[in-house]
Formats: sequence, C-alpha cells, structure tokens
Amino acid sequence: MVRNGDVAKGDLVSSHFAAMLTADLIQESDAHHKSTF
Repeated sequence: MVRNGDVAKGDLVSSHFAAMLTADLIQESDAHHKSTF
C-alpha cells in the first residue's frame, strides 16, 4: 500500500516536471519566433 505522503510527493514531482517541460517548450518557441524575425 502507498501512504498518502508518498502519493502527495509523487504528485508534486510530476507536476514540477510538467512545469519544467512546459517552460522549456515556451522558451524554445520564443527563441524560434525571435530568430525568425
């Protein structure tokens, strides 16, 4: 059985990872748009 603390920690890690991925995608698209102009 997984304890509630472990589940919460896992959720924090995955949401942090998702946020990092999103930020990377935004930065990449920004850089792409800047280099086009």
